[in-house]
Amino acid sequence: MKTGLVAAAVTMGVAASLVPAGAQAELYDGGRFTDSFVETVSECGFKKLVHVVDISVVYKLRTIVDDGQTEYLFQAIQHSVETYTNPKNGRWFTLAVDANHRETDGHHVEGTIWEFTAKGSGASFTVTDESGAVIFRDTGTYETTFLFETFGDDSPGGEVLSEELIDLDGRFSDWDWCDDVFEPLLG
Repeated sequence: MKTGLVAAAVTMGVAASLVPAGAQAELYDGGRFTDSFVETVSECGFKKLVHVVDISVVYKLRTIVDDGQTEYLFQAIQHSVETYTNPKNGRWFTLAVDANHRETDGHHVEGTIWEFTAKGSGASFTVTDESGAVIFRDTGTYETTFLFETFGDDSPGGEVLSEELIDLDGRFSDWDWCDDVFEPLLG
């Protein structure tokens, strides 16, 4: 799919799913999936962190046609909680995501390249330390456009070539994951 899922692999999802479905934006696929897993990861100079992920996503794909080519608008409602633990000292924090992402428009540019417009809203990231205090919360809305390589195979998926943020309302404050989150909360 165009968007990843889980902060390590996911982006987006919460609230209602509203894609302005014109006559050509027909439902192609949709559903719900949940997953839970535990893995060991290296982040921000920490060699072995325990990473626990619980995620739930409701998604829809709608077909659109431009220049005789079919492509897909993606929308997702996501709730996930990730816990990072430093096994050397037992310190941990959680990263919760509650967000709504919806691609609202797409058009063919040339060859197998499409441009999409997406909107998102929600509490995209909430970082809570081991005492339960909220350290960072990133909420608000955004609109972005991105160029997407579809590979011309008439199936969902491909590769983002470039992305431009059009509007930013309260999102992604001036904080750094390594310096402001991982190091002080796990070190």
